Amino acid sequence: MAAYREVDSWVRAWRVPESDPAVAVPGCAGVHVQLRLDGVLIGRGQSMSAEGASCAAALARAAREAMELAQSRMLLPNDATRDAALAGYAQRVTVSLELAGPIVVFEPRTWEEAEIMLAPGLDGVAVRIVPERAAPGPIEAAFPSLMMASGALPHRTLGGLCAKVIGEGGAAAALEPPAVIRTRHALRMYRFRTTHLAQCEPGGAPMFLHRGARLIEQSEITAAELHRMAESMAAHLRRAVEGDLPHESAALAALALRRHAGGSAASDQQRASARAAEAAISKLAAKATELSEAAALLALIAESHEFGLPAPELPGPWLDRHARLSARLALGNQPPGDLLGRAPGPVRGLYALTLALYPMLATPTGSTYDQSRESARVDSSIRALLAATPQGELVAHMPWLGWAELELARRRQTADGKPADIPSAIALREMRRQVWEHAISAADADDAPDFAGGIVFTRGRSPLPTWQSVRPLVFIAAMLRDPRLTDPPERMSELVKLLEAVRFIRQLQADDSIGWMSPDPAAAVGGVRAAPWDFTLPPDATSLSLLLVTEAIRSIDALSKPAEPAPNAR
Repeated sequence: MAAYREVDSWVRAWRVPESDPAVAVPGCAGVHVQLRLDGVLIGRGQSMSAEGASCAAALARAAREAMELAQSRMLLPNDATRDAALAGYAQRVTVSLELAGPIVVFEPRTWEEAEIMLAPGLDGVAVRIVPERAAPGPIEAAFPSLMMASGALPHRTLGGLCAKVIGEGGAAAALEPPAVIRTRHALRMYRFRTTHLAQCEPGGAPMFLHRGARLIEQSEITAAELHRMAESMAAHLRRAVEGDLPHESAALAALALRRHAGGSAASDQQRASARAAEAAISKLAAKATELSEAAALLALIAESHEFGLPAPELPGPWLDRHARLSARLALGNQPPGDLLGRAPGPVRGLYALTLALYPMLATPTGSTYDQSRESARVDSSIRALLAATPQGELVAHMPWLGWAELELARRRQTADGKPADIPSAIALREMRRQVWEHAISAADADDAPDFAGGIVFTRGRSPLPTWQSVRPLVFIAAMLRDPRLTDPPERMSELVKLLEAVRFIRQLQADDSIGWMSPDPAAAVGGVRAAPWDFTLPPDATSLSLLLVTEAIRSIDALSKPAEPAPNAR
């Protein structure tokens, strides 16, 4: 904080003193300063401390470099008002400061090993040439904040630094394994952790950041916070669907917004979500012949009032036209069992849910539609899909396949209103158990508390949690309120696990703390980042996260209602 205050005072005065500053920064091996004006990066500077050198001097060098570059990019008048204009800019600039801890030599043998050894968003990397009989060369380093802003991973950045210090032919040399590079070019590799303090809005107080974001505590995940999360995600999606999203992403966003809209007793935010969803679906309908299978099915699901949604205000022919399109495009007049067997990956779940909602789509062209017969065909085909899916792969079909099961059970409901059994209840419970088995607990998180609640899918390429954690959680949130899938004694422990997982999604959700590196924080807020170290905002991540939070709110509301007394109870 003392180092930040020193740099901040230099920026506001737009002058770095010639003498070394008096601030002491023990154990600091380097400094990285970024300056932004109206969200745009205009200056950056960094300096690594040589052995025995003062880190205070490195602080001044990095700040001076950043300010000189920033000034060269400012539009300053060449007259008597120049100083006043510069002073005005200086008050609007935001400051980001990273201090490197001790640099540690590390020696990965392969790039895959380097990827495992380096923590994205936390580890900085550095290299230098260290000849046997000559003085070591200068240290070239990259700090985590710059890597996160550019979307680069540490091990890939390390390769780029190797190419830079090697010089001529370095790009080709850096393709070799790290062990070969170190031996052949007398190169030493380092890693270091940083402390990051940044101003997230002009004139705002600095904030300590972990992996570039504010660390969300589990205690913050309350019912009120869930509603704030949902409204912020919905607002972000409403802005997104006004643009030109890919068809599948637009259809998924429409579905998420429709689920957020809820029933008739809606808030202004929910009514805005309903209007945005209707506009997005109408836009998709106009391009019906261009839609992929997944986009067509998602759009059809989104406009279905049978899926617990308010009836859409859409042109009458839309449903019939789109149903016929889906039958030809996605189902191809094949028996539903054949369709579900040949469908690729997660799309099978979409097919299953669409057939559960619209069993008429299983009717071959020219045949007479018999709802009872076609519903039975759909039910048997979904039974076959569940039986053929390995337990560990069920998560790939969520939430669609789970919702299909609930819809089929609703259709089988007896005349007295008693809920029908869910044949796959045991398999769905086991899927949930396996998800929790692969969740990162707060105790497991160690030096990565932002990972707590994330799900690590062992079949994935990366052993780190990303936004993909949300896929099975959407249906697990719906399971919470269904007594056929969650027994009353289980509810509290399941709710605790679910809220721990929601904390991870909240950690990914962009809030005001993203202002230190976002060109347009207002547009980013509410979106869900791809990963804790990745500040891109995939629209599908936000859509599925909104579905999760909406389902969680519905389950909590359902469980909060007082139980109805038995008929003979007093």
